[in-house]
Amino acid sequence: MTENNWKRYRPDRLAGYRLGEVAAAYPDRAIFRAEAMFGAEAGGDASRAAFVWLFEPQDDEADTTRVNRFLEATFFNHPNVLKIYGAGRSEETDRRFVYVLSEPFETTLAAMEPPRPLNPDTLRPILLPIAAGLEWLHSEGFVYCDLRPDSVARVGQGWKLADFSELRVAGKSAPEETRRLLIRRDLYAPPEAYEGVVSPAWDAWSLGQMLHHLFVDEAQETGRNPRMPGAGAGEMTRDLMETDPSLRMSVPEFARRLREARAFSAPADAVTRRLANPVPERAMPALNKSAPRVPPTVRMPPLPEPRAAAMPLDDEENDTVWWKRRNRFATTVAVALIAGALVILGSIYQNPAIEAPTGAPVAGF
Repeated sequence: MTENNWKRYRPDRLAGYRLGEVAAAYPDRAIFRAEAMFGAEAGGDASRAAFVWLFEPQDDEADTTRVNRFLEATFFNHPNVLKIYGAGRSEETDRRFVYVLSEPFETTLAAMEPPRPLNPDTLRPILLPIAAGLEWLHSEGFVYCDLRPDSVARVGQGWKLADFSELRVAGKSAPEETRRLLIRRDLYAPPEAYEGVVSPAWDAWSLGQMLHHLFVDEAQETGRNPRMPGAGAGEMTRDLMETDPSLRMSVPEFARRLREARAFSAPADAVTRRLANPVPERAMPALNKSAPRVPPTVRMPPLPEPRAAAMPLDDEENDTVWWKRRNRFATTVAVALIAGALVILGSIYQNPAIEAPTGAPVAGF
């Protein structure tokens, strides 16, 4: 729905909160600023400010799964994970929205102006908190499965994981559920989602996609080739988006490399060279500086030896070829003569001006 439709269909009050202006609106969800009313149901704290998330209703099973995932997130306690106060389904409205109560935040990574230029110094304040939140979720046995710019929120000066609609338990396999992400062409879902494989490598793939899109946006703004990641981040992005999850760079490894002083020191065109020439170049032998330099010798390929011209009729093969050519010529001449004679005879018998010989019977008399 559009922002105007969300304003039209939203309830005025929900779970002890009075809904205010729209903080963010998307086709499938909207986030409203809310003020706690007296006796607020969310934890009994009437003075607590909150954001109210409304999700477009789907089928009962999908809505129940989403509510349960957010209810699971109410037990999370980490500085890089958004605090969730409660979740449920609205009963007071015509549309049974799925609602979520969370701590307020200033903006999302998708809504803010990205830092420029993109380099380790400007990306560390954003990506390191995200990686820390992912690492903590993985240590608790969960996989975020929904890392994207609009699911990361800034609270104060820090960044937090905010949307737990796709939260899953690591190790569980549900192909019928994860394949829908690939069907809707969700590039943040890794290839193993088709088989229902859920592991921390999923979030590493999404992290690589987010990093890739950040550099592509910067390249388009500056008029550079978007296929060439700026600031030398091509190698790191490629390692995060390895199609084989067992070979993919892990989130802790990404955070460790991002903390290094030369995090993006790999040349950006290394990826392009590898794609253009997938066969690795062979290492050249080390030069012996003590040996005297000898100018390279240019070796020309040997010329083919000339074949002796065959004398006519010197063997059976040439004799056979000669006779074949002569017979072909004689046949052609004979066919031409016969055709000419037939044409002349036809013209004679078809011309009425030519009289028939004396004594010969004339046709028709």
